[in-house]
Amino acid sequence: MPSTQYIQTDNPEHCAVFAVRTPAVGHSGLSHLAEHMCFRGSNQYPADFELFVLNSTLPISINATTYADYTFFYVVTAHNALFISAIDYLYRGLLQQCYGEDVFVSERDGVLYNELAMLEANSDYALNAAVRLGDDHKHAYAHAGGFTHTISQNSLADLVSYKRQWYTPENISVVISSSDSELYEQSKQYLLSAIHQDNSASNSTSKTVYKVANRVADDVTDTIPKAKNDKAPEILTEKNAC
Repeated sequence: MPSTQYIQTDNPEHCAVFAVRTPAVGHSGLSHLAEHMCFRGSNQYPADFELFVLNSTLPISINATTYADYTFFYVVTAHNALFISAIDYLYRGLLQQCYGEDVFVSERDGVLYNELAMLEANSDYALNAAVRLGDDHKHAYAHAGGFTHTISQNSLADLVSYKRQWYTPENISVVISSSDSELYEQSKQYLLSAIHQDNSASNSTSKTVYKVANRVADDVTDTIPKAKNDKAPEILTEKNAC
C-alpha cells in the first residue's frame, strides 16, 4: 500500500496529491508519457475519456505534472462521494500496466506530441530546449517532458517496463488534506482494495467496470452508489502489452 498522510484543514474542499518517484530517462519524455497514459483507462475504468468527463461536467479538478524526478497527480473537490470516486479512479490508473497499441499511439503521437509542439513554438522555450539538448555532460539535466523529436522513440514495451518499475504502491505517496478525518480513512480503504483487486486481475477476465460519471453525476452527497457489475472488455490481446 502507498504511504499516506493526513492534513487537517478548515478548507471546505478536499484535496489529494499522489507523488510518484519517476526518474527522467534522458530527454525521451518517457516519464511524461507514463503520466499521460495513467488517464487512458484501467481494468476497472476502461473508458479513456473519464478525465474529460470529470473535469468538464462535474465539480472537480484533476490534473498531473511531471518533473525531473517526480510526477504529481492532483484531485480537488468539495464533495465527499466525488472525492472518493476520483481517488479510486486515479489510483487504478496509476497501477494500470496494460494498454492497447492504438490507445498508446494515439496518446503519444497525438495528444502528447501536440502539447510538446505547442511548447516548442515559444521562442524562449525553444532556446532553453536547445541549451539542454546541447549539454552532453554526464550529469546534464534530463528533460522529463521530452521533445517532439524524442517522444516517438518510446515504444509500448518501454512504457510498460517503466510503469512496472516505478508505478508501484511502494513508490507512491498520498497526501490528503480535508476537514473530514473519516473521509481520509475511507480513502485509505479504497487504496487498499484497489491493490487487492489489481493483484487478482490476472486470474480472471471478468472484472467490475466502474464509470465515474455514472457513480456520481446524479449523486454528489456522502453516499457512494454501488458500482454496476459488468464484464470488462478483454484486456490481454495480441495488440496489447502488459
